[in-house]
Amino acid sequence: MKNLIFKTSFLIAFSLFSLNVLAQSDDTKYGANPEQCKRDLSEYNEFVKQKNYTDAISAWRRVFAECPQSSKKMYVDGVKMYSDMIVKEKNATVKKGLIDTLMLIYDIRIKYFGEEGNVLGRKGNDLYQFEKESTDKAHDMMARSIELCKEKVQPAVLQNYMNASADLYKAKKIDAGQVVQDFSVTTNALSLLLETAKDDTAKYNQYKAIEDNLGKLFIATGAGSCDVLIGHFTSKFQANPNDVDLLTNITKYLDKGGCTDSKLFFDASIKLYELSPSANAAYNIAKMAASKKEFNKASEFYLKAIELETNQQTKAQYYYELAIISSGSPSTSRSYALKAASHRSGWGDPYILIGKLYASSAASCGDDPFHQKTVFWAAVDKFNYAKSIDSKVANEANSLIASYKNHFPNREDGFAYNVTEGTTVKVECWIQETTIARF
Repeated sequence: MKNLIFKTSFLIAFSLFSLNVLAQSDDTKYGANPEQCKRDLSEYNEFVKQKNYTDAISAWRRVFAECPQSSKKMYVDGVKMYSDMIVKEKNATVKKGLIDTLMLIYDIRIKYFGEEGNVLGRKGNDLYQFEKESTDKAHDMMARSIELCKEKVQPAVLQNYMNASADLYKAKKIDAGQVVQDFSVTTNALSLLLETAKDDTAKYNQYKAIEDNLGKLFIATGAGSCDVLIGHFTSKFQANPNDVDLLTNITKYLDKGGCTDSKLFFDASIKLYELSPSANAAYNIAKMAASKKEFNKASEFYLKAIELETNQQTKAQYYYELAIISSGSPSTSRSYALKAASHRSGWGDPYILIGKLYASSAASCGDDPFHQKTVFWAAVDKFNYAKSIDSKVANEANSLIASYKNHFPNREDGFAYNVTEGTTVKVECWIQETTIARF
């Protein structure tokens, strides 16, 4: 019994001691004067909630100076207040001091709360926004942020990193090769973001929009000329011909730069497909073969790209391009065009293509001029259908309709074959479709 009482008393005493130690340990983050720090935290927080930064700033400064470990949110609030003051300040000297303090807030946050990659990204964004003469420093901060954060990088950092790169190139502070390298960094990071967002449509579309913007920005810099891109990547390819990531970048950027007829694009595409067969690698080879008018080889690799591709919209594009290069065999071309349409609803281009195939076959379809001209009815049917499902092709469709209507049979020709307005007519040859007589 005495042992039990002793053990119980010891446990109670130990628990009280532990709680006291924990309380003391917890209070250390509030600095030398914990009670004052807590009052200041409460005071500035109330003013911040009201967006009354003028009255909040004094208490906030005391917290920042005397108990910097007390709250991570305090740094977020500090950035908010100082950013507001910077925007409103007209005096250049005062504004510079405010910007320096803003940068210090980020540095102290990293010191006590870590998250260097995330915080450096925010710091670089703000420095780029508020102090253009420090764009080179902001560029370096964002580069480090991208390196550290990987798939968790903030999309705004990627956008501003490329903006900063473009500015530095325009100011002749970096060369074209560095711009290409920066674009490579951003697109690689976006690939990671897109992978994480593949099940989130809204985010995926947001990242795709950023990807498009970055591509346009890169092209607008003028740094992505074929000479620059080929010069930048040739030595890298020769040094590391089996580096899949490098090969992916080479083919991607040469494609964006319109350099697909280059030997480097050819060599990199073939090597990439050998090492890592993918839809995109096969597609690059298909386009390259098509540009050389090697249509059999192009068809072979388009079909491989289609087989490997999982995105229905992209698969539709591949089928459509395959249909175009297959126009020497109209029935084959139509088959691919219809497959393109089946993978992308509401797309008029494949039907425009089919209508053109029909019209181009008029002279060889039918045993007499009347039946040859009925082909134009079938062609116009396709143009009408294309614009009915896709307003984007309406102008082209209307122009084609107006042109080919001039080739319709006349009533006298129709009378000779017992065909009147509104009669159902079978268009023969490879087309094998029914249409309605119009004169």
